[in-house]
Amino acid sequence: MINLAENKELLIDQCIFGYSDGHRLLSCSFNIPEKIVSLLLPISDMAPGIMNLDNDGYISGLPIPTIKKYALIRTWPAYEMKRPGCVWSHVLFIPFELFSSINNLATLNEHFNKPAGNLSKYSEKITPFYHDIQDNYKISQDKVSDIIECVYDKNTRNNIIDTPTLANIENEIFAFWSHQWPKLRRSFSFTFTGVVDRQTLKITDKNDIIFHLTEGQLNEEKLNSKKNKSKWISTLSQDMMKEQPSELRNYLWNYGKYINGGRRKIKHLIDIYNTCTKDYTSKNGSVYDVLHLITDNFSTPNESMPLINDYILKSLIHKENPNQLFELVTFYIKNKNKIDLLPIISEKYLEKIKNSLLVANVDSSILLSILLSCSVNNIYEKLIFDISAKKLNTKDIIYLLHKNEGAALYLLNRNPDIICDPVIKHLSARHIIQICSVESIRNNIDIISRLVTYLLPTNDLDIAEFFYQKYPKQLVAAYIDYLNSRFTFDISSWESLALSVIEQDFVTYTSLSVNNIETIAYIFDKIDYEQPSINNIAISHWLNFFRHNRHMPLTNNTIVLLSYIYSKLISQNDRNSSKEIVLIFISLHSYFMKDSDYNHKAWAILNKSLPRFHEWKSWDKCFRLRLSILKLCLNNNYENVMFDNLKAEKEIIKLINQDIKSIKENSDFRDLLWELKLF
Repeated sequence: MINLAENKELLIDQCIFGYSDGHRLLSCSFNIPEKIVSLLLPISDMAPGIMNLDNDGYISGLPIPTIKKYALIRTWPAYEMKRPGCVWSHVLFIPFELFSSINNLATLNEHFNKPAGNLSKYSEKITPFYHDIQDNYKISQDKVSDIIECVYDKNTRNNIIDTPTLANIENEIFAFWSHQWPKLRRSFSFTFTGVVDRQTLKITDKNDIIFHLTEGQLNEEKLNSKKNKSKWISTLSQDMMKEQPSELRNYLWNYGKYINGGRRKIKHLIDIYNTCTKDYTSKNGSVYDVLHLITDNFSTPNESMPLINDYILKSLIHKENPNQLFELVTFYIKNKNKIDLLPIISEKYLEKIKNSLLVANVDSSILLSILLSCSVNNIYEKLIFDISAKKLNTKDIIYLLHKNEGAALYLLNRNPDIICDPVIKHLSARHIIQICSVESIRNNIDIISRLVTYLLPTNDLDIAEFFYQKYPKQLVAAYIDYLNSRFTFDISSWESLALSVIEQDFVTYTSLSVNNIETIAYIFDKIDYEQPSINNIAISHWLNFFRHNRHMPLTNNTIVLLSYIYSKLISQNDRNSSKEIVLIFISLHSYFMKDSDYNHKAWAILNKSLPRFHEWKSWDKCFRLRLSILKLCLNNNYENVMFDNLKAEKEIIKLINQDIKSIKENSDFRDLLWELKLF
């Protein structure tokens, strides 16, 4: 025997009703309010229509919320009284808090005492205790099923149960009542009647069940009508047959405390239990279905989250079944209207899910079906995007672009390699233009830039023309990247369009490749350098450019650019550029001295700006170059500065001295001597 009351608040109050000049309250252990006496007085009297009451009597019960106690009543016949129909009714006032401590409520029967003599003991409080129920505690599953249906099935309108004897149903009442979690226990109400009349029907709304005492056995028709109960009722009634708390009862107690309107929803709790213990735990169990079952029937986070946390999340952490993990995330994404009912999955667990799904074989068509409704608004959608970025291919992305632009764009940003697939290089111009016309794509310069780069090898004029019209800067950037990387495929369709853009703002576009002189030299060689947009570029730009690339190699392209820069510089008469002039002069002089197969475009540029007097030695390109430097020195009075920069070039100095001597010795060239101030 286990004492359940360690404090006075959990002691059981009691009272006794009986006959003394009428049926009345005879003794009580506490100062009971008059309203409660008035409430209990008719209930404690003989139930209507019961004529022959056996010695064990019958029980009834109802909650009294105003004092936070439950009134459990046992009524016996008082045959010792001379007045017929007299009864004794012993009332136990069970504190609501006590219901969570008692396993089998049938043990409360131990506290009932039929009066025998002095009634003073009913003025004392009772210390509650638990007493093991003996093995002869027999229960009928059919009777328990009737009670379950009456109390829990919202489709059952009648809450009257026929019983042939009063004692015939008592064990089933306690079995049902004990199985309930505390909140339901303290709200359960039941009574007996011997007749179903208008007066009885008036009290049906005040009681969960009215047990109707019938004469003899129930007829065969009524017995047959009580067969074929619903699955959830059968599950629950079978569990109530067990003497000790079962897994199902523990489950109901654990989650029932969170449920609002528990009686209406116990069916759903049983359905979830049946699904989880049979289907869900199997290899192919549907997490998605269980989540639907929970969120469809439990409409507050307080109700749904404990179930999902324990029966879904904790279980999946250990099982790591990829299919079920995928169903879990899918549910979170596809049921945004239920997101408040779902517990937040931790980042650590989400990472675990992602790692599991990344190595699993996830069908791309399923991913696409989810992505159609995704917009990266939460961590669960982000997880699907992380997986999709690794699983989907270019064809999938193209499909998604036309169904969910935001999802496709996010995937492209997460994994640009998706559009590097060879498939995109073989798409028609119409298809490429259609992709780029999608709003989210056409405004994303990063995506456009990558598309241009990947599409350059197609050399498709229609595609090139589209990017030329819509994205000229990205077209040029991709073209310059192509030149920097020295690809070998043909891009003639793109090149002419890119060059026409560059010509409009040569300085800006070539600044993208300031570190690659070969690229700029190549571009310069391709464009019309005499047009105003090029010819009007400030000399300071060319000076800065040369200073940055002073060690450029001499190639067919760079020699043209150097020739142009030299021509611009020698026409400026700027002492601050003397060093650059000499350095370029040395490079050009070296080039024309060694290369008989010279670049004609380079010489054509120089030929217009180098000194030329009659036809004397006009064929000697190097002589004319030296003459230009000599003229520049003498005309601007900074020969010392110029020659200081040339003094290391002994061969050139020697040639210049020879040039001066040759000019002085030839009297036919007095004009030249005069201009060079050598006479």
